Amino acid sequence: KLSQFFNISIDSFFWDYNPKKKEDSEFVFAERLKALRSNKNIGQDELSAKIGISRAQLSYYETSKCVPSMGKLIAIADELNVSLDYLTGRTDDFKLFHVNLIPGIGKEKL
Repeated sequence: KLSQFFNISIDSFFWDYNPKKKEDSEFVFAERLKALRSNKNIGQDELSAKIGISRAQLSYYETSKCVPSMGKLIAIADELNVSLDYLTGRTDDFKLFHVNLIPGIGKEKL
C-alpha cells in the first residue's frame, strides 16, 4: 500500500531492482536523457556544464557508450526535473515525488 500511496514501485523500498537485461536499461536511459534534453531545448554544452562533465561524456551517455555514476544520475535527474526511476526506465511516470509536500510526513518518518 505504501508503494501505491507514494506512486513508486515496491522494489524502490528495498533497492532490489534487477532489469532483465543491463543493455535494455542503459538504452532506455540513453533515449530518455536525449529526449528530455531535446524537449526542454537544452543543448549538450549547457547540460554538461550544469552537471560538471564534458560534452563528449554527455554524448557517450546519450549513445549508451557508457553510463553515469550515481552522483551524475542524480544531477541529471535534478537538472531535468524528473525522477531517477523515470530516467532509468523503472517507471513511465516522470513526476517527482516530494516528501515535503505531504503534510505531517518528513524524510525522517519514511
